[in-house]
Amino acid sequence: MFLGLIEIGNALNSYLTVLASARDAARLAAQGGATPTTMLSMIDNETDRLPTDVPTGSLNCSSGAGVDIRGLDGSCQALLTVSGKAAVQVKVCYDHPLFVRIPGIAEDTLRLCSKTTMRRIS
Repeated sequence: MFLGLIEIGNALNSYLTVLASARDAARLAAQGGATPTTMLSMIDNETDRLPTDVPTGSLNCSSGAGVDIRGLDGSCQALLTVSGKAAVQVKVCYDHPLFVRIPGIAEDTLRLCSKTTMRRIS
């Protein structure tokens, strides 16, 4: 039971890191100060403390682990709108390694994803 509590705390800490990196990258892009390359670099820097790497070498426009950016030139989808206004969306997915295996539910990793959408100011 004690090991389960440690696992939950560790996964929550990793999720908060993923959440903050997606939010910060979306905020930077919404203010008009980022390209997909600078956003990938920012996410890479913010997720350095995770036990394993988030793949940030390039955009991942499918449903795997990595970074999906929409609403900017050079991203997975150039045009994105929210309520008729230009927007940017950042999705960061991370495969969190588990200490405790749960047969049939979570064998080796737990996928943690955070998606943030913000209207672009500029």
